Amino acid sequence: MSPVEPRGSDGALHTAPATPTAVAASTIPQVVLVSASWCQWCMVFESEVLHEPEVATTLSSKFELLHVDLDLFPEWGDIAGFRGLPSLVFFDRQGRHVLTRSGYRPPDEVIALLTAVFNKLASGELEPYPAPPPGRALAERSLSAAEIKQELARLEFEVFLRVNSNDGGFETPARHPYPALLVELERWRQHGAPPRVAAWVDKTTESALRGSSPRHEGVPLADMDFATEELITLSQKGPGAGPRWREGIDRLPQADPFRGLQDPVDGGVFRYAAGPGWYNPHFERRAIENLAWAELAQIQGRAQDARILRLFVDTTFAYGELLATSQQSDPFYYRLRRAERRRVPTPRAARLFRLEVQARAAQVDPRRCEQLLRVPGETWPRARWTEDEDEDEEHIEEATPDSVGELLVGLAGCEGKVYRERTQRLVDTVLERWRRPLPSTPRLFGLTRGICRAAPAACGRALATVSTLPFDPAYPPPFVEYASREEQSEMTPGTSPSHRPGTHP
Repeated sequence: MSPVEPRGSDGALHTAPATPTAVAASTIPQVVLVSASWCQWCMVFESEVLHEPEVATTLSSKFELLHVDLDLFPEWGDIAGFRGLPSLVFFDRQGRHVLTRSGYRPPDEVIALLTAVFNKLASGELEPYPAPPPGRALAERSLSAAEIKQELARLEFEVFLRVNSNDGGFETPARHPYPALLVELERWRQHGAPPRVAAWVDKTTESALRGSSPRHEGVPLADMDFATEELITLSQKGPGAGPRWREGIDRLPQADPFRGLQDPVDGGVFRYAAGPGWYNPHFERRAIENLAWAELAQIQGRAQDARILRLFVDTTFAYGELLATSQQSDPFYYRLRRAERRRVPTPRAARLFRLEVQARAAQVDPRRCEQLLRVPGETWPRARWTEDEDEDEEHIEEATPDSVGELLVGLAGCEGKVYRERTQRLVDTVLERWRRPLPSTPRLFGLTRGICRAAPAACGRALATVSTLPFDPAYPPPFVEYASREEQSEMTPGTSPSHRPGTHP
């Protein structure tokens, strides 16, 4: 299905800017649809709701509608109130963010939402969200051992609160386990993480990767009257396939109960469970998260599990030499075998690729290191590669800080002189750039991790810069880097970490 064509009251096509802070003032309020090409419920929302006549009339009379693809512009996922796709993000006439509403909604609810927001804006009842906090420049000093201990305690407590509020705390497995967070907590285990952290990692990993399905045992599925050829057609065509597509979207998720998040047929891991007991995983798998699961398996010494996960990524997300970001999230695609999926095009994120996916792939499979040499080594790298060499420069955005951090980690782990030289040039660029403030978001945790791996002499200052940042499980803090610095500070009080030739103090 082609993306929705959002149009303003003048009938012209409008695309949202790359970041929410770049939304300009307008003569009428604006609403931004945040979606992605692989998102099945975005397709349902666009085809059944936004094109419904009464919804379209309400929109055009009250708002200017814009659209943004989350794979192309990931910082839209950081906006206050964002909980997933699709999302409607509202702005007043001054271009200030006033409301976010995530998830599929039927036409009557959307009309009621649009009318209520418009009326509250007109009466001045809807206050904008607070302005983003000021940016942070690289600190001039490192943290003391006592400060590091205090920061680790704060972050561990924040993890506990977040897990506890969503999933019942460290005593129960998470339904949305955030594998990148599990990787960092597993690494911290080796440096003295509290026992409840280690226990939660073990319990969550065991629960998530225990996938079982009647398909694996050759048992026919209840209500499974979709033949293979029909599954392929429905996944290829989306809503354009007719009412059978919508029927399958509603019915198939209940036809294959699970006992975990891992598909036992091909080894991929879903993002989260949509129902109680982990029986109904959400049919969405992302490359970056499956690569994190593979890295976790490697750290834990589960070589066979890591190999299976890497194979799943290589076969499901392969697009030429690079990796796509996400798998088609419909229940038809998920039920196809590996060979059958080759007939359904890999979601391409509109030809563009997220940098952190390629960098994480190199971390778990050194054979992919060569792809990182395609990133500019003397400048802050761009967020993605494109097939179109003539693409307008003003539409190519810079990488986010966490993507740059992933790239630093990836390059630092690749063997050879060319990678060391490229790493050093990028370190020079990052440290120079960070003399000026960068946006104060948890994405800076990822950049800090990259600095600590690639330039240990600058690690202490980077850790001091990101201390007190709010916790976000999507951007896990560098627990092991804090813990390592605490160990070094306690061993040699009053001294600075040793300076490594070729890095910046």
